[in-house]
Amino acid sequence: MGDLRESGFFEEEINREVRIFGNMAHVWSTYQVRHHKNGPVVRRGINSIQLHFKDNRWWIVSWGWDGESEENRIPASFDSY
Repeated sequence: MGDLRESGFFEEEINREVRIFGNMAHVWSTYQVRHHKNGPVVRRGINSIQLHFKDNRWWIVSWGWDGESEENRIPASFDSY
């Protein structure tokens, strides 16, 4: 797979789940990565993004992610739309 920061990559969101309560939101965003725009998928994972609404806009509070592996498969509920 190599270092994607060195080779460049195309990331595509394939699923999103948003939960909002008041001024807080949590977004689960499943992604897949390719080295070339129409090439094979080389990596998949899920972003976990926490947001806060203030001053008429959403602000990112935290952003983390974890990549899919043989031991850590993406659940069906988080897979493609």
